[in-house]
Amino acid sequence: DGWYSKIFLEPLPLSEEDKSEITMEKQLEVYMNSMIKDMANIKATCRSQLLFNSESAPQSFKSPKSAPALLPPRPIQKASKTNLASRAALLSKGEDVDELVPPRPDWLDSYIEYHRSSVEPDGNGGYRLKDGVPFVVYECTDNVKCGGIGDRINSMVLVLYLAMCSGRVLLINAPYPSPLQNFLSPNEVQWDATPPDLGEELQTLDIMDIRNHDLIVDQSIIGYRLGRCNGMPPRHTLKTIWKNQCMSGYFQRIDQIFPFPAEIPEEKLLRWSFWSLFKFSDAVLLRAEELKTSAKLPSDSSGHVSPYLGIHLRTGDRSMDIDNMGLKGPRARYR
Repeated sequence: DGWYSKIFLEPLPLSEEDKSEITMEKQLEVYMNSMIKDMANIKATCRSQLLFNSESAPQSFKSPKSAPALLPPRPIQKASKTNLASRAALLSKGEDVDELVPPRPDWLDSYIEYHRSSVEPDGNGGYRLKDGVPFVVYECTDNVKCGGIGDRINSMVLVLYLAMCSGRVLLINAPYPSPLQNFLSPNEVQWDATPPDLGEELQTLDIMDIRNHDLIVDQSIIGYRLGRCNGMPPRHTLKTIWKNQCMSGYFQRIDQIFPFPAEIPEEKLLRWSFWSLFKFSDAVLLRAEELKTSAKLPSDSSGHVSPYLGIHLRTGDRSMDIDNMGLKGPRARYR
């Protein structure tokens, strides 16, 4: 309990006004109940680990008697001749890793080729979009509600399919809270190409609102910014984009049979999209190697690391001194 109280900060008691605000339409009630259950499970797991440790420690160590039993850990496997820890790194360096990403289908390659043919070198080491090419911009800045890292990445992955079915080049402008290029670099498509100067501010269209059944924007609009891709009201999902007539129209244009959406596992669609858009930046790959070295993971004389498990620890925006999008009170607390 002592360690638990140091690791997990429990929220302060809420006033009646706070409770009324955060339980509007019971949207937060389900989330909070789930979080309480998860925290209880974590505490039980910690106690189980203490019990297991005590059984392996000298007899003078006293463990809590109420802790549930825990199965002993699996023995460490011998180091593999393949660096299993670096599959994503190999993919980021241009090598084929079919186990991580299944081979891309022709219909996705067709869009990638269209995207590549739509950009050109800008003479300064970057790329620019050719004049007259229709495009859509996913944007995440300090004045746009684009969510946390999971929401942002998921939105970009979905928007690739929106751009594909609507015949537009996808561009990404995501400098907030830290430039996306610090962590992810363009892979198969040059999403960081500079858009042409249209002489006026780009429109922002709320295409991803689930109430918008038509995902195709009039071609007279050369480029537009995409409105919010997550949050309320509900937004389009991978399923709704693939079931939309926009997608069946795309397959007609490239003269291919439209696959029934249920025939393609969502996992494949997401992996195809992510790795078509991104590869990890050199800074991320270097940091990963540093972490593996500092963790002293078991390895053989060639430096090949044994399989390992990574944990994503969510510390919240406050730990990074990031403003909670202007929210105040309990909503900011639980964001």
